[in-house]
Amino acid sequence: ARVEDNPVLSNADPQYVKWLDALKTRDVNLWKAWRLGDWDAFEGQVFSEWRQSIHVTDRFSSKLGDCKRIAALDWGWNDPTSVHWLAQTPENRYGVRHIYVYRELRRNKLTPIQWADILATLFKHEPVAYLVLPHDAYSNQQGAQSIAQVLSHAFAKAKVEVPLRPAASLTHGNRALRVTLLHQ
Repeated sequence: ARVEDNPVLSNADPQYVKWLDALKTRDVNLWKAWRLGDWDAFEGQVFSEWRQSIHVTDRFSSKLGDCKRIAALDWGWNDPTSVHWLAQTPENRYGVRHIYVYRELRRNKLTPIQWADILATLFKHEPVAYLVLPHDAYSNQQGAQSIAQVLSHAFAKAKVEVPLRPAASLTHGNRALRVTLLHQ
């Protein structure tokens, strides 16, 4: 919301808007958030071009028909595990493909078995071509099954065919390349 959306603030302190506007010269991102209601801007933001109004739509699901659907998981316990569903468009006449994130699921403090059950149910109703996992999902520390093994067994038990693919996340310079591609 913008400050004009809450007149109680200005009525309580007629100088409030002037005070907010003074922030612009000291901290433009804080000014954008508090004065303009633009919470997409913050200090140190990698994707400073990100705008909710430009990059998010609720009218996308009807355009997924010809897209290849992929899911990607980033494991976490205290920090949330996040799963993103991606739609890769067919190559256009210029040889260009686009990838859109059309769904996100984030939760913390769920075990790999709990995640496996959730994903097996979701993938049964909405199949994906494959699931991308980070390198740590393949670790077998202390003799326990890896997250990849837990997911694979749960998918097989639920009769859901979802191949698992490791993300190429350990390649030198890979992070910088991914960031550059996302800027594009």
